[in-house]
Amino acid sequence: SHAVGDADRLDFANYGRTRITLFVGLVRDDVVAQSVQDLFGLIYRALNLLKTHYVGVESAHNLVQSFASNRPKAVYIPRNNVHWPKVHYLPAMLRGFILLLAAVLASGCSAPQIGRFALEQNPSQIMTMELYRSRSSSSFVQSYPGLVNRVEMDRRGNLLGHELTAGSQVLSSRREGFVLILPEGQIPSPDSLYHLSALAVMPLLLPKIQSLPLGLSTQVSASTAPSGDLVSVEWLCTARSKRERRYLARYEVTTADLRYAKQRGRWALQSAEYRDREYVQRWNRIPRR
Repeated sequence: SHAVGDADRLDFANYGRTRITLFVGLVRDDVVAQSVQDLFGLIYRALNLLKTHYVGVESAHNLVQSFASNRPKAVYIPRNNVHWPKVHYLPAMLRGFILLLAAVLASGCSAPQIGRFALEQNPSQIMTMELYRSRSSSSFVQSYPGLVNRVEMDRRGNLLGHELTAGSQVLSSRREGFVLILPEGQIPSPDSLYHLSALAVMPLLLPKIQSLPLGLSTQVSASTAPSGDLVSVEWLCTARSKRERRYLARYEVTTADLRYAKQRGRWALQSAEYRDREYVQRWNRIPRR
């Protein structure tokens, strides 16, 4: 139901029954009663607007209250109790939003990790390691004088492709499903396969090595492409703290001792020592100047 305008209320035949009655509907200011005598006259006129089976008034007191209130009641709202954040919260909210945005961007494309290492037995020999990570893939480049290893991986370190450049010769291999395609043919590939050239960055990529408790070990399969051999690498955690982690990686007759430290919120390789029977090779990170 809805209120009937002033002009419509004069037509009693058309506007009856479910319409709102005059004393609670749209009433002109000059019609509102100003005294008790006018009030009863107004009620007498208003009752004729309804065509229904029962018309009644609950209480005369309620009618008087309806016409006595000539304006809505004011609602008090304290100025210092609104529903917006207080002013001193805004800087903290802004900083939180900036940190969240930075984390999202960093997860999409992290800055590359680049390190230069000198051979302890001959410091003039320099090796460079570069690790690039995105949301869906990783790339590792290991450079020696005259030799470059490039390994393409997924986010978790699984092998996608490998390229070895020695002088002017380039040998490449790639993985397609459960097959590893080599320069001389193809061999079956396990579900999880890594490349031995990326041994130094496996603890930075593989969750099963990152979460390895102190004193426990785990094994992973690695390719030695382009030769095509698959080897099993055993990982043992020998040191684990908030600032340092250390692992021993054993495969065939070789043992690698890898030490990592946390720098600028990220783990980075600090030294790598390779032992092959009586042959020892140790690489130490060159500090940034």
